[in-house]
Amino acid sequence: MATAREARPGPGTPAFQGCRGVTVDRDVPVIARADVLIKAPLPGIWDLHIDIDAWGSCILEITPARKKTPGPSRPGSVFEWSPQGMHVTPTVTKADRNRCIAWGAPANGIDGVHLWTFKKVKSGVLATTEES
Repeated sequence: MATAREARPGPGTPAFQGCRGVTVDRDVPVIARADVLIKAPLPGIWDLHIDIDAWGSCILEITPARKKTPGPSRPGSVFEWSPQGMHVTPTVTKADRNRCIAWGAPANGIDGVHLWTFKKVKSGVLATTEES
C-alpha cells in the first residue's frame, strides 16, 4: 500500500517522472510511486527489467508473464501478466533503452499507465516506478 508521500508527490518529493513525453495520468485520484537504489550496472538492470518472460521467476506474486509480441520490448509490444490476481494485457507505449519504459492497459474499468525510469547516480541506479 502506498503512503501519502508515495501516492502523490508533494513538497520535497521529486516531480512526476516522464518517458519520452509519457507520464502517469495526473488527474486520477490515486497515483502509486516507489523508488529503490540498486547497486548494479544499469545495462544489466535494464536487461532484467525488460525480460518479461522471466518475471515469474523473480516476482513470485504474479503468474508468469508472457510476451505476445516477438523481439525486444518496444512501442507496440504486447504482454500478459496477472499482478495480484488481476489479468492484464499491457501494450508498451514508449521505451528508451537504459532510461525508461511505459505501458498502458485497461484493467478493472480503468486505463492504467505504468512508467519505469532508471537513472545512474553516484552509488548505483535509482529505479522509479509510477502507476496511475
